[in-house]
Amino acid sequence: MTDFAIATLYLKSSDLSTTENEIGLASVSNSVLRWNNINLRILLGDMYDEYETFNLSLTSIASSKTPAGLGANFGNSDINNLQLSLYIVGLPFIHNTYDVAKRINTGRSVLGIFSYPSTNATVNIRVFNQSGTLTFGKSQEQCNITLTFKRVSDDLTPETIDPFPNTNFTFLINGIRKASTTNSTRI
Repeated sequence: MTDFAIATLYLKSSDLSTTENEIGLASVSNSVLRWNNINLRILLGDMYDEYETFNLSLTSIASSKTPAGLGANFGNSDINNLQLSLYIVGLPFIHNTYDVAKRINTGRSVLGIFSYPSTNATVNIRVFNQSGTLTFGKSQEQCNITLTFKRVSDDLTPETIDPFPNTNFTFLINGIRKASTTNSTRI
C-alpha cells in the first residue's frame, strides 16, 4: 500500500476547436492547445487540502492518425517541424521556469521532447516514465492550461500545412509532503 495519493489529468486536443468556447481553444495548426477553467480542487480531491505543493509528471503522449482527406504535411516536409519541445503554461510552477538565455524565470516550463511521425500510417505513442516532472504550488483553485509545441532546433513555432493530428496527454499529480522540522539539525 502506498502512503500517497495520485490524481490523473488527461487532456485531449479533440475536446478543443479553433473557435474559442468554455472548454478552450486550439490553434489552426494544433500546435497551441489551451484548456480553460480546470478546477484544481476537484481534480486533486482530498490532496488539495492535504498538500501545499504537487509534482505534475507527464507520463504519455499519444497522437492519432491524420484524418482521412488530410495529407501527412503537418511537418511541412521538414524534419525540424516534427522534433518538438512541449511547453506548459498555467499552473503556479515553483523553480521550473528558468530561461538560461534570458536569465529570468518565465511562466512556461518544458515537459519533454516529442516527435511526430513523418507519415500518417501509424499512431504515435511516447511514454515518459515521469521524466518530465514539474512542481507547482496551491496558490490558485482554477487555472487554464496551455500546451505549446516549439521546434527543438530553434524554439520557433513549427511550420505546418495541415494541422497536427489529435493528441492526448496523460499526467500524474502527487502531493509533496512537507519536510519535518522536528529533530533536525543545520550543517
